[in-house]
Amino acid sequence: MNWYVGMFKGTMKAVAFPSEVEPTNETHGDFYGFFIGPFWTRRGAEYAAKNSHKLNLQGVPAYEKAAERELQYG
Repeated sequence: MNWYVGMFKGTMKAVAFPSEVEPTNETHGDFYGFFIGPFWTRRGAEYAAKNSHKLNLQGVPAYEKAAERELQYG
């Protein structure tokens, strides 16, 4: 099971979600306009969903590292 972030269609709201398959328009397109992932951890996916509209980070590794720094330093 991998973690992904999807943005609800027509909104700026992103959510982390687990999936057994890589999300595509065919599998998850009814709900989400776009996806990023897979994330290495649930924490990284949730951090990205919560902060993606506020930060200028690109790619899964950047979000995973930022989530780890937040965990270490609060």
